[in-house]
Amino acid sequence: MAQRGVDSGDKRSADEICQQELKNAVCITLKEKGAQEKGSLMKNVIRTMGYVRSSTSLVEAAEKGMKYGRKTGEIVQDEEKQFRLGN
Repeated sequence: MAQRGVDSGDKRSADEICQQELKNAVCITLKEKGAQEKGSLMKNVIRTMGYVRSSTSLVEAAEKGMKYGRKTGEIVQDEEKQFRLGN
């Protein structure tokens, strides 16, 4: 999804990943791991995208995907401040 080559370690920079791909990474993470609070979700989304370490730009990218998913209704926040799949 966010990687150029699985074995090469040649990953795209966060600003090269479109918001739809970022949103998909958030949705995949929520589907696999269930509802999560924002901090854990951002960390897990970055791992889902294939990155071992976090950075400010990766966290911002994950947040961008989450916001886009909330806008489309695919991601919602419940009364306990946990994010989960909407539809």
